[in-house]
Parts: sequence; C-alpha cells; structure tokens
Amino acid sequence: MGRMVGSHIRMAPLNGWVKTDNRHLDEKIKIRRYFLDKYPLKTYRVIDCCAGEQAIWGILRRHYPIQYTGLDKNRVDSGVVKIAAERWLRDVEWSADVLDIDPYGEPWPIYFAALENYMGEDLTVFLTNCNAPIKTVRLMSKSVRAKLGIPEKWKIWHSKKISDMATQACLSHVVDCGFEVVEAKKIVLPDRAEWCYMYMGMRLRWLKK
Repeated sequence: MGRMVGSHIRMAPLNGWVKTDNRHLDEKIKIRRYFLDKYPLKTYRVIDCCAGEQAIWGILRRHYPIQYTGLDKNRVDSGVVKIAAERWLRDVEWSADVLDIDPYGEPWPIYFAALENYMGEDLTVFLTNCNAPIKTVRLMSKSVRAKLGIPEKWKIWHSKKISDMATQACLSHVVDCGFEVVEAKKIVLPDRAEWCYMYMGMRLRWLKK
C-alpha cells in the first residue's frame, strides 16, 4: 500500500510488468485493471483527460460498466469533447470515480487543476510521465516551475534528477488539496537510451467534508 513519507509518495511497483519494448498499451491497461478490480463499483464514472482515439478506455469499456467522458484539446474522435482538460476541470462542476491523465507532455497542469477543483469522495487517478534524454531541452510548465521555485526565464536542461524532483513535488500536491493516499502503484518502462516511461495509479481519499 502506498503511503506518505514526508513530502514523498512511496509507490510500490507492480511486479513482473517491466518490459523494454515500445508497445506500452498492455502496461497501461494492466495498471488500470488492477485498480478497477481492487476498488469495484456498479458503474465507474471516468474522465479521460487526454482521450485521443480512446485506445485505453475503448478496451476497458468492453469489460467494465463505465460512464465515460473523454476530453482532448486536439480531438480526433467524435465521442470526445474538444477542450483543454485543465480548463474543463476548472470551469465545469464535476465529480468522478476515475481520472485518467495520459498526455504526450507532462501531466501536472491537468493534475493540479483536478485536485484543486475536485468535490467528491474517493478518486482513482492514473498518470503518465516520461523522462527524456539529458540533452533534450524540455519546456516545463509554469505550475511545475512554481512548485520547484524555478524562475520562468530560466532555460531548463532536462535530467532524470530534475524530473524526479518535479515528480515528487507535484505528486505531493495531493496533501495540499486535502487528500489522503490510500494506495499507489507504478510501472517503470525503459524505452530507448536514457528514456523512461512511468505509469502511475493512485487511490485517493478526499478528506475535506
């Protein structure tokens, strides 16, 4: 079971799920199945913040009773609302059982918007995060820079150390927003040289009543 240690969230790995190929859909499905099975509901209210072609939830909807809302700022499917997820989460009164954030870039602006505007009970959150090679210049969002105390004008050369610092600082935002971490799991997938994908699942309990 995941637990809070200082400002850090300790995540247990899902054993046996570390692979080195470039086909990660199976891993994304597995971590989601784990939490859906562990915390069953008659109907799961799912908000998919980076829906795209609904590859993940298109599969899961065949096996679980799901009330689905798909969001994507670059809509490619008629069943998806074309809007930036962080804007929707801030502007719309919403509640959910599952929040999925599987972006091409960093998940944190959407994650912050969700935590800061959530009203409900327990919530399962899925996140995708990627460490790029050290020579890659990566744009860091204003919200993450603020969390780390990095001025906006500074040019940040991406590194695993910076990414790990950002990940822990951003994950700890759950405490600031009044959540308890019930359980946390991760799958870490080395992809190609110096690249690393991390798929995370967290079961959160909202303590603000």
